Amino acid sequence: MKNKFWEIFFIAILVLVGFISYYFLRSSDNGNTAIIKIGQEKYLELDLKSDKTVQIVDYDSEYLLTVQVDNGAISVVDSSCFDHLCVLKGPVSKAGESIVCLPNQVVISISGNSTENSVDGVLQ
Repeated sequence: MKNKFWEIFFIAILVLVGFISYYFLRSSDNGNTAIIKIGQEKYLELDLKSDKTVQIVDYDSEYLLTVQVDNGAISVVDSSCFDHLCVLKGPVSKAGESIVCLPNQVVISISGNSTENSVDGVLQ
C-alpha cells in the first residue's frame, strides 16, 4: 500500500513537471512583421497589425502569389505554382514561423522581438 502511494505521487510529479515545462517552453510570442523574400532578395515587409491583401509579382511583373494579412496572421490565398502547398499551409502569426513557395522561390517569414535576439543553439 505504501509503495502504491509513492508510485502515484511520483507519476503525478512527473505529469506536473511536464505541464509546467510545456507552458514555459512553448513559443507564444506573436510576430509583428512579415518579411517576404523572392529568392535571396527582400521584396516587401508587411505590418501584421493592419489587415490587407497584397499581390506578389516578380521583377518581370509576372504574378507569383497573393497574400492576405488578417487578425495578426498572414496566409497565402492564391498562388501560380502547380502544387499549392503554400496555400494549404494556412495562416502563420508566431515569430519564427514561415511559409515557403518553392516553385516561385518566395519565403514569407514572421519576425518578432523575442526570437530575433535569442540563441537558437550552441555548438562546442
